[in-house]
Amino acid sequence: ITIPGNAAWVDTGVDLNDDAALEIAAEGQITFRRNQLVGPDGDIAQNRSDVKYPINGVGVGALIAKIRYSNGTESGPRLIGARYVKRFGSSEYGRLFLGINDSTFGDNTGSYTVTIRW
Repeated sequence: ITIPGNAAWVDTGVDLNDDAALEIAAEGQITFRRNQLVGPDGDIAQNRSDVKYPINGVGVGALIAKIRYSNGTESGPRLIGARYVKRFGSSEYGRLFLGINDSTFGDNTGSYTVTIRW
């Protein structure tokens, strides 16, 4: 799927089930804040302490994820980056959303191409 740089969250259409094994691989580039170019791991040097990101302390522009559970609540965001492999426990089932670790999205361009296996 394609994750545009100017969207906060994208519904992947992937429902994670009990004990799901998940593998995510991402490639591509986005630009943010005056055409600063980054890949799916983001750029930690651009992380500013005075700005609230979905995940502070990881690269700006990084690919991130959250899970929307069946009861409507959501997990906290987690870093995905260029490659992510994890087995989810029985308490982590729900819809997978992917997004960009940035505080504003309107000035971003580009996208990540993401392959999801589960």
